[in-house]
Amino acid sequence: MLSYALDLPSAQFERPRSDIGPIVVVDDCALTGSRFRRFLQKYPDREVIFTPLYAHPELCEAIERDEPQVTACVNVRDLHDYASERFGNNHSEWQARWHERHPDSRYWIGRTEHLCFPWGETDTVTWNPKEERVEQGLSVVPPEHRLKTRPGADSSQRESSASVQVQPSPTGPIRPSPPVLFGQVGNHTIVANPEADVCIELGGTAAAMWHALVEHGTIGDTMGALRQAYSVGETTLRADLVDFAKQLAVHDLLHVPDGSFA
Repeated sequence: MLSYALDLPSAQFERPRSDIGPIVVVDDCALTGSRFRRFLQKYPDREVIFTPLYAHPELCEAIERDEPQVTACVNVRDLHDYASERFGNNHSEWQARWHERHPDSRYWIGRTEHLCFPWGETDTVTWNPKEERVEQGLSVVPPEHRLKTRPGADSSQRESSASVQVQPSPTGPIRPSPPVLFGQVGNHTIVANPEADVCIELGGTAAAMWHALVEHGTIGDTMGALRQAYSVGETTLRADLVDFAKQLAVHDLLHVPDGSFA
């Protein structure tokens, strides 16, 4: 926490190591043990005591069982494993797939609650079945609320992070198609339907029409909102708006029920 708060390398706050006695490794959490395994490779001949603040009991048991040099793995708080509840009868198959992807790095495979600390949040990974690869999971806490990524933090410690945007609930008959996701990226709006393999970028008036349609849900109400922002005739605005909505509907980005253009 001091290194993040003062923008100094964390190594400056480590006490000189001694060859006498065991190494006591303290960490905020241990989810799979892969980071701890990498640490052990640096000190193969030392006795080690591992004390994560948060960990699943089975992970601690696995570390003590698999690593003779670890005399104890003691956590302060137990994490709960939600994997069996989520995957049910497919739990064993799910674990086996992750073992195949990480055969030598993880002591234990589960799915625990997401952890956030003042200095940062835990890294998560997810499997992309379409690309058949492991990808970094999304962050939950905005960068400005984490010491690690707050504005003005030292660039060597800063992480890149995307903002979290919430999809608004539709209010009218004209609405985004069920699989559609959209969000603001810079000055543009990205609209995508992953099931239809369609993704478009909207800017200027096109982005304004999209957000107005999503917010109001009808051609009439959308026209009323847009006429307050743009100086354009009613006939021209209606024609442009209807044509825009039809194009989006053709590409499965917008759901337009029959009669919605009347």
